Amino acid sequence: MMVQSQNIDLGGPGLAKTKKGARKKQADAFIPPRGVLPDGTAVDFGHSDKNKSKQQQTQKKAQSDKASKGPKQNAVVESTTNDLKHLLLDSSQSLPDGQKPDFGGRTKKKTRDNHKQQSTASNRNSGATNLPSSADSYLKKSPRSQSSTSMSPLSSSTPFHVDENETEMFSGAASHVIPSSISSFHHNLPQPFPSPAISSVAVQDDFGELDDFSLHRVDSNASTVEFQERAKFKFFTTQQIEEAKGASSQLHNPEGMLVDYDTNWNTYDDELHHRSMSVQHPAVSIHSNTELASIPISSYGSMHTSEEELFPEEYPDEEGDLSSEHDEWDSKSGVWADVRHHDKLFGAKFPAKNTSQRFYLAEEDLVIGIAGYSSSYLKSAVYYLFIILTLGLGYLGLRWFPRYRIQMMGNATPLAKAQWVVVEDEFGVLDTINVKRHWYNRSLSSFLTKSKFDDKDDYDLDDTDPLVPILISFEYRYMKYFYDPLEDIYKLANSWIDPKWCHFPESKAGLSEDLYQSRSLIFGENLIDIKDKSVFQLLTDEILHPFYVFQAFSILLWLADSYYYYAFCIFIISVFSIADSLIETKTTITRMRAISRFECDVRVWRSGFWKEINSKELVPGDVYEVSDASLHYFPCDAILLSGDCIVNESMLTGESVPVSKLPISPETAAELRSEFASTKFSPQLAKSFLYSGTKIVRCRYASNGDEPAMALVVRTGFNTTKGSLVRSMLFPKPSDFKFYRDSFKYIGVMTVIALVGFVVSAINFIKLGLGWKTITLRALDLITIVVPPALPATLTIGTSFALSRLRHKSVFCIAPTRINVGGKLDVMCFDKTGTLTEEGLDLMGVRVSEPIRDRKERHFTDLYAHVDQLFGDAASPQAYELFLTMLSCQSLKKVEDEIVGDPLDAKTFEFTNWDMIENPVDDEVLNDFVARHKFSGNVSPVLFRPKNKLQNNTLFVKLREFEFVSQLRRMSSICQSLNNPALFNVFVKGAPEVIEDLCFPETVPANYRELLHEYTHNGYRVIACATKTMKKPNSANLTDLEFLNELPRDKCESELEFIGFLIFENRLKSSTKSSLKHLKDAELRTIMCTGDNVLTAVSVSRECGLVDQGCKVYIPSFEEYEDNQRIPIVWTEVDDPESQLDPVSLVPLDINRTDDYCIAVTGDVFKYILTELSDHEQLIEKMLMKGTVFARMSPDEKHELVDRLKSLDYTVGFCGDGANDCGALKAADVGISLSEAEASVAAPFTSRIFEISCVLDVIKEGRASLVTSFSCFQFMSLYSAIQFITVSILYKEGTNLGDFQFLYIDMFLIIPLAVFMAWSKPFDKLCPKRPTANLMSPKILIPLLGNICVLFCFQFSIWRSLKEADESWYRPPVPGDDDEVQCSDNTVLFLFANFQYIMVAMLLTVGPPYREPAAKNYPFITTVFTTSILSAALMYLDNTSWFGDLMDITWTPESLKMSLLVAACANYLILVGVNKYLFGRLSKLFKRVFGRRTSKKRFKNFRKEFKVLC
Repeated sequence: MMVQSQNIDLGGPGLAKTKKGARKKQADAFIPPRGVLPDGTAVDFGHSDKNKSKQQQTQKKAQSDKASKGPKQNAVVESTTNDLKHLLLDSSQSLPDGQKPDFGGRTKKKTRDNHKQQSTASNRNSGATNLPSSADSYLKKSPRSQSSTSMSPLSSSTPFHVDENETEMFSGAASHVIPSSISSFHHNLPQPFPSPAISSVAVQDDFGELDDFSLHRVDSNASTVEFQERAKFKFFTTQQIEEAKGASSQLHNPEGMLVDYDTNWNTYDDELHHRSMSVQHPAVSIHSNTELASIPISSYGSMHTSEEELFPEEYPDEEGDLSSEHDEWDSKSGVWADVRHHDKLFGAKFPAKNTSQRFYLAEEDLVIGIAGYSSSYLKSAVYYLFIILTLGLGYLGLRWFPRYRIQMMGNATPLAKAQWVVVEDEFGVLDTINVKRHWYNRSLSSFLTKSKFDDKDDYDLDDTDPLVPILISFEYRYMKYFYDPLEDIYKLANSWIDPKWCHFPESKAGLSEDLYQSRSLIFGENLIDIKDKSVFQLLTDEILHPFYVFQAFSILLWLADSYYYYAFCIFIISVFSIADSLIETKTTITRMRAISRFECDVRVWRSGFWKEINSKELVPGDVYEVSDASLHYFPCDAILLSGDCIVNESMLTGESVPVSKLPISPETAAELRSEFASTKFSPQLAKSFLYSGTKIVRCRYASNGDEPAMALVVRTGFNTTKGSLVRSMLFPKPSDFKFYRDSFKYIGVMTVIALVGFVVSAINFIKLGLGWKTITLRALDLITIVVPPALPATLTIGTSFALSRLRHKSVFCIAPTRINVGGKLDVMCFDKTGTLTEEGLDLMGVRVSEPIRDRKERHFTDLYAHVDQLFGDAASPQAYELFLTMLSCQSLKKVEDEIVGDPLDAKTFEFTNWDMIENPVDDEVLNDFVARHKFSGNVSPVLFRPKNKLQNNTLFVKLREFEFVSQLRRMSSICQSLNNPALFNVFVKGAPEVIEDLCFPETVPANYRELLHEYTHNGYRVIACATKTMKKPNSANLTDLEFLNELPRDKCESELEFIGFLIFENRLKSSTKSSLKHLKDAELRTIMCTGDNVLTAVSVSRECGLVDQGCKVYIPSFEEYEDNQRIPIVWTEVDDPESQLDPVSLVPLDINRTDDYCIAVTGDVFKYILTELSDHEQLIEKMLMKGTVFARMSPDEKHELVDRLKSLDYTVGFCGDGANDCGALKAADVGISLSEAEASVAAPFTSRIFEISCVLDVIKEGRASLVTSFSCFQFMSLYSAIQFITVSILYKEGTNLGDFQFLYIDMFLIIPLAVFMAWSKPFDKLCPKRPTANLMSPKILIPLLGNICVLFCFQFSIWRSLKEADESWYRPPVPGDDDEVQCSDNTVLFLFANFQYIMVAMLLTVGPPYREPAAKNYPFITTVFTTSILSAALMYLDNTSWFGDLMDITWTPESLKMSLLVAACANYLILVGVNKYLFGRLSKLFKRVFGRRTSKKRFKNFRKEFKVLC
């Protein structure tokens, strides 16, 4: 048996061959490289019998080692393995008959086991170091065996408290990682779902024992239905995607882990079990620390062959013989990489069968389909012949409908043999990408992490880690997909890890040049380099857009019809439009490249030497120096190996609070595999993870002062977190706004009308005896009239003006289509801190817990608002200790004489008026202290002293800090007084409900909870402080402080003495109250979504007006019942605990119940209801409908809240300012970020003024833009109808409008009117009614069709009256070409239609309640006046003049001119009247008779239903 857990070099530099022969092997236990013969037989290149015997000896030794562990441990291993088997078997048996779990994707149906069991927390590394080095050691303990067979003394059976808060006070950005909304993966492990802890129970206090419980999406019964509803595949069918074999961008999932792309969540233990089930390498290293110095760096290679093994001396030729000529390597490797030799190289063991697959991009929450194709020479010839025969029109059609082009050019082929692949996302965006093939001849694990291991001892390495002779890949959206012969599908290498990384400090060895060459082939350059298209490419893409193709068709048609001037003007406009679009696109790409691209010079450790290279040459596994003074930003994702750093991660998180980074510990390194398999990193790894693009604030050498700060490269280029963020900007999800869908439907209807007109006109022209050229040109011209080329452009006019106005208000938008969506908002969610309230908290004062004289009880002192009050005449020891807690219990750093860190810590430290010194060079006392004492680990003493050095001679040194952990909700520090070095003080601060349980009861005042409730109820933030004193174990040697590193956290943070409260106040921002009042007046629902305490959130919501003062607010709490069938949640009113809600219907239990109440939901209850009570649909709906405050919400819970609200058909907006809001900002229909950080790219809108008043601006502009878009669309439709009526009447007589008549209408009437009617600013007040977004609704169509009828009646009546008049001045039309169109019919209809264009523009320029009155739109009023004067002047134009002849005007009498003016006025009055009094009523009548009885929006129906229940 081969011991897979060892760090074995499968042909590293120690096995490299020279041209003449093989070098001496450096370690006999190493496994030599393997190859594959053409018939599929595996061979060992240069594999000697001696090496074989050595390998057998190694296997026997490993088996004997396992046996030597004893029967007890073997029993543990067998129990663990069997439990895992049973768990997987149970999960598969729980499926319906005949169904098997699809480990690559999903099941068609899944049953849910609601069995409740108490969740347990055990050591994630439990058993990993004790199990034998065998395949079984990869299997972590199953949940059922964790409590009974755990071998770690640190394991605990106590459950976690479910009130998780990742954004707790004084945590800052340091306490959490990048939100999983940026890089989350939705998965599920089928198993029974446990209940949450009902009461607050002490959790495992050891930092290493913490697992991150959070909500992530999983499979559900509704998965298939919901996916089918949202999927818009065109090339694939949804069924094909569902049935195809699947993979995901997450690290390969273990057996039983279902890959899904649905919007549901895991339960509480899924994340823990996921990590336990993840296939991991044991923490046992094959090298001891004493051996490290003797082992050459080159032998630290991971499972790779050397550079020279990349092209072996012996490999199969076409006949199956082995060649040995080194000079032929390069040429033959290229030959063998050809797809024709695929079967010979991969053999029958890995047949290529799958022709398609699905892939889930977790970072983008996107499902894609991949299909393999190969080119066909015959089909390609037919394709090009078709293009030639159709004069290029076929190319345009196939370009717009690429699925037909694919079918014409290629044949479906297995993925492994494909020459190119078709990739389509769920929105129907399709790409064809060439597949690259390179000679590789290395193991699969060298670029893809293995996901499956046999649970037997004698598994075959070829079955789990085969040699890959050819590297098959393609690049899609800047991510490289590699072919996996084991599963016959493509996968990503973005989460690949080298097993060597799990063995610290071996990972410090870096790479050899050979390994660098290999990995550069896999991962490419470390650059986030956005491809810059050439001007020609951009121009081609632009002019081949259907809009511009239609423009070109129209221009050619007009030229053929002798409309030279008109065609020239439209051509010039099109050229300027294309140029403007090109400039904007080029500018955007340039700006994006500047933001994303970064490269610098770095010092990297390669082959045992420091080498200076460009950062783009970094590959995973490289070790580079981060303490280099010239390095200001991290060039890649890396793990800190030595030294310490302070970084600013605002580029990714939006949080400007600097974050401390510490070197990774061996224990955390051993868990890297499970960390990369998890949905997000644990706090342990996050403390050592350096994100690409984040700024280095400070970086220091290791504690010994000799070793530079070094980091291990783990991700490069677009695989980094920054790369994921850039991709989200480059490939945003398309907006599915109803207005845009309806606009294309409407254009389609107009096209049908145009085709009907085409047929009718052609028949009429034939009857008139016109020539075929005239018939064809005029009939086609009718299409350009009904569907004007400028129609799509007019839809963006209102949006463009809105964007400009928002920019002047310091609101910037990166998704212009979201502006119209902002006009339809139904609910607006707000973060609290930094959004509704000021960013920082002010320390209002402290309350000290002091003993009552002559009594054992304690009481709180008055509020001390200044530090001097703590040290009055009767200052107590508790006041002194509270001062020291504020002084030392913080995570601040000093950079260039400036205190940086969490604002809460900064305010607390500022209250003390002391100073801190970190660098021993800056202070003699600290320098002397460091010189005299012995430390271990990463201890960096910090000295505290008064700013006035003569003020106090008592100095304190902080020796160790336990940082804030969101699950523990506390932090602590260990300090020493220089006056009493034998004693050590532990100072702890954290959430009051947590600190109370850690203190001796006699030290807690009787009114503890009463005072806490009073402050939190009034909106204050409260932090509790406690302390204890410890003695040094070895008091004989006071200078030895190495024991500090071995002190467990739970020992330091237990049996404490409570010493007081810190009271913080969070002030509302100046515009919060007024802005929320405007939103409530507009009947727009507002929600607070915060990570703060629920009582504080309720208090702030009342203070700011989000909750009315008279409105009752109910908050939840868990309560145990003997009857397990009852819902364990009690809803009590904040001010009256006796008043409660029914736990199922959420209806007040009072007799006189009303609907005037709301609920405040905590994150744990929110999570519990959505997971454990998912079958209570009414409860979930009522919670979402009545919830006004959502407190203690994690980033994922905020994200899920937005998704759930959207599922009720709400149009949701979210306004936030930091990392915790990124997911919600991206998920919302309208996300508004109040941040200057680059993380604001997660939101469509970013405000540089950090007030929620920008929300009002976005909504107002959105409503105005939406109404403007409707007005412009209707105006262009009526313009087309008017011209269609005019031309149709003239066509009946065989004539047409003149060239300059068309030019005048379009250039001097339509364009100015359309532009300036969109100039109107939004109305300054929001009204309750939202503007419609349904273009096909009766409210829009009935007035539109009615107006067309009125316009037609007036034109037709005037024309008929003209035909019936027996006047000598009448000049009849002459059927023929367009060279001679002068006639009375032409003149009268042209003059009258000019007034109709103007009056329609006036009619559609609506004012309040969404836009300012038209009278305030001065440019539009000026345009209407000017165009009216010009149109009237044309009536009096001398027809004999050159201009009259140019305009094809004939003479008309004064009486006719007056009649036309009167008719125009009458037409306008009638239009106004019927629109005001008739069409609106007809629309309501139509809706009443034929419309729906209920609303299409679910939340409106629920609102009515719930009111009835109350």
